Amino acid sequence: MNNIAKMCIVAALVAGVGGVLYLRSTEQAPADSGVGQQPAAAPKNTETTPPAGQAAEPEKALPRLLELGAGKCQACKAMKPILDELTKTYEGRLEVTFIDVWKDPDAAKKYGIRLIPTQIFFDAAGKEVFRHEGFYPREDILKKFKESGIDLDAAPQDAQTSTGADTGQSRDTCAAGSGDPVVLRRPGGTPLAQDRFVAFLCHSARPCPCGRTIGAGAAKAISDNYADEVKAGKLECMELDVQDEANAHYAEKYELAPVDHLHNGLVVVEIKDNKPGRWKKLDRADDLKNSDKYPAYVKDELAAFMRAPAANTTGTE
Repeated sequence: MNNIAKMCIVAALVAGVGGVLYLRSTEQAPADSGVGQQPAAAPKNTETTPPAGQAAEPEKALPRLLELGAGKCQACKAMKPILDELTKTYEGRLEVTFIDVWKDPDAAKKYGIRLIPTQIFFDAAGKEVFRHEGFYPREDILKKFKESGIDLDAAPQDAQTSTGADTGQSRDTCAAGSGDPVVLRRPGGTPLAQDRFVAFLCHSARPCPCGRTIGAGAAKAISDNYADEVKAGKLECMELDVQDEANAHYAEKYELAPVDHLHNGLVVVEIKDNKPGRWKKLDRADDLKNSDKYPAYVKDELAAFMRAPAANTTGTE
C-alpha cells in the first residue's frame, strides 16, 4: 500500500473518532428545561468562579426567576399557577424557568438544592441575588425583586415610545396614575362564607397604568371601608387576569372591552351557596380613577349592590 493511501486511511479514522466524541458529548447533555443547552460561553477564571449553588448565570438581558422542584411535589404544584401568571404578566421583562430535579438531579447539585421547591432570583447580569425554599406567594416574589433593585412593574423602556396603535388608545391617557392592587386576604384559617360577595379587579396580562390605578384605588377603598367583611370571609377582593385561558370567558360575561387594555375591569359579584349569581360592572371607575371621588364611588356602589335584593340586578352568571 502506498504512502498516500495510508495517509487517507489515518485521516478517515481521526475524523471518525472526532464524530463519535461529539455525539457522546451531545447525548450526555441534560435535556430538561434548557439546562446544558446554553450557547458555549468563554472560559472563566476558576479562581473567581463562585462555588456550585451560588454560580452566576450566563449574562442575560432579563432578570430571571428559576424554580427547582418536581412535578409531583405538592408545594411545587401550588407554585405552578404563580409561575405561569408571572410568565404571562411579565413577558419581555422577566424570564421564568422551572427545572424538575427528579428528572435532572445534576441541576440540584449544580445549584446546591436542599429543599424543593427552591426559587433562585437572578439579576439581568445573571448574578444570584436571593433564594427561597418552599412555597412563595406572588406578592412576595415581586416584593423581593423590588428590594433587589428590580422593579418589574415599572414601564418597559420600549413602552415609553409606543403609539396608540398597539393598544387602541393614546399612551398619554395611561400616564395619569399608577399603582399595584393590594389583594386583600382573610386571616389564615378563616373560611369563606357560602353567601358572600367578590370584587374582581380584572386586568389584562400586561396591565396598563390606568388599569393599575383602577385596581389599586378599588382595593384601598375596600380595605378602608370593608375590612371587617373581608376578615369574616363575607367579601373577597381578587385580581383576575382575563387574558389567562382559564379566565377568558369572563371578558365576554362581564362585557369587558377591549380585553388587552382594560379600563372597565371593576366588577362585583354575588355568591349564593358558593355559586355565582348577579353581578355589576362599575362603569364610572375609569372616569373617576384619579379623582378624590373615586373611593366614595367604590364604597357606595358596593354598599348598594350588597343591600340590593336579588331581583335588582345588572347581570347574572
